[in-house]
Amino acid sequence: MECCEKKYMENCMVCGKPLIYLEKPVLKKCEYCGIEELTRAHCMDGHYVCDSCHAKDGIEVIKEYCLNTKSRDPMEIVENIMADSRIPMHGPEHHALVPAAIVTAYKNLTGKASDDDIIETINRGKEVPGGVCGYYGACGAGVGVGVAISVIYKATPYTPLKRSKAHLAVANALKRIGEAGGARCCKKCTRISIEEAVKFFEMEFDIRFPKGFKRENKCNYSKINRECYIGCKYRNKKGM
Repeated sequence: MECCEKKYMENCMVCGKPLIYLEKPVLKKCEYCGIEELTRAHCMDGHYVCDSCHAKDGIEVIKEYCLNTKSRDPMEIVENIMADSRIPMHGPEHHALVPAAIVTAYKNLTGKASDDDIIETINRGKEVPGGVCGYYGACGAGVGVGVAISVIYKATPYTPLKRSKAHLAVANALKRIGEAGGARCCKKCTRISIEEAVKFFEMEFDIRFPKGFKRENKCNYSKINRECYIGCKYRNKKGM
């Protein structure tokens, strides 16, 4: 069921007010689908939107774009998808976006992946909960790099080398994300994860993705991100 006609793309999807993050979970009902579950996040007015409802439109955008693009540049893919008005400023959509962009670019570059692989990365990525960056100590965008490698190379808990490669790629991404500082920013973490994935594929697998995508005027999200970090290398200082 839809609770309202408008969905806000920053902060609370229901009213647009800032979110509150809690140390201990509370039981809340999703304003859209009505599911009751424990959560550590709701808005100042008490609205709660579950991960599934939050990501629903964004996942469809990711799927539609990745199954139709011919781009071989994962950064171009994520930037174009993030620019879509149906992708929120923050949210678990980005956990599926990173692996989908990597596998899509890999498929278009090498021909060694399929549309089914793209769908699999999206399905795995969207299972990573929102808020894991703060509550689990591992940003979902960074984990998405490991999802991509695991899908491409058919890794399982029983494949020692492939499993290890996925772990190392995630470690590289998370290290960079941790060093970048600041509070949550799904756009920044997505970009860092893609940059580290490109480096990893080149170093470990001798696969070179194009690096020709140029972002105009730095980051277009700085002015709408309440937590935009002043030290972020992508920050659009002119737009603040």
